[in-house]
Amino acid sequence: MSPRPDQRTVDSAFARLFATADGRVVLAELERLTLRTILADASDQTLRAQEGKRALFNHITTTIERGKHG
Repeated sequence: MSPRPDQRTVDSAFARLFATADGRVVLAELERLTLRTILADASDQTLRAQEGKRALFNHITTTIERGKHG
């Protein structure tokens, strides 16, 4: 297993990757999948899964923004 790159390297890689046409398509699809509204009668399992998706999407977009400015 190779060593983990430093955070600035990771941030820059995310920013470059998602700045491409393909990256923008993928990010839009991730946004569509993760930011949809869940019905009030959704199960606890569904709510937890959706929150995990939202947290991952937020991590990705935050990392992209740091990479743009770092």
